[in-house]
Amino acid sequence: MYSPKPSPLQASSSASEESASKNSLLSDYQKATLQAMGIVLYELRDDTCDIESNNPAIQQAKFIDQADTFIKQILAVFNVTSIAELGLTWQIQDSETIILKNNILMTPDANTLTSPLLKKQLWEALQDLFMTQEWS
Repeated sequence: MYSPKPSPLQASSSASEESASKNSLLSDYQKATLQAMGIVLYELRDDTCDIESNNPAIQQAKFIDQADTFIKQILAVFNVTSIAELGLTWQIQDSETIILKNNILMTPDANTLTSPLLKKQLWEALQDLFMTQEWS
């Protein structure tokens, strides 16, 4: 059975190069050889972190704390015990704006929502939701 012997160039690689080559499928020598033969190399890039940090829709969603006193008061007004009963998903975002789109309510955290301006925006968003759904 044939077993390839490492080339002298590969055998002399340092420990750091060896650990780096374990992370990629091809060694630098193999890549150079393939490129010299005219073979185009495609590398798997780990851009997922960059994409996720630039796209808030991909970031891990944070949901509002239903155990918060203020949120419990809002739920009590509508005579429900959970946000799901309202027919929406309530997510936390970093900005101080309130957005309601496709039954997803995005607001700052519950502590920030207690400001008078944000309370007004929240009630207006909830009113718009319930008017469009004919919620009773």
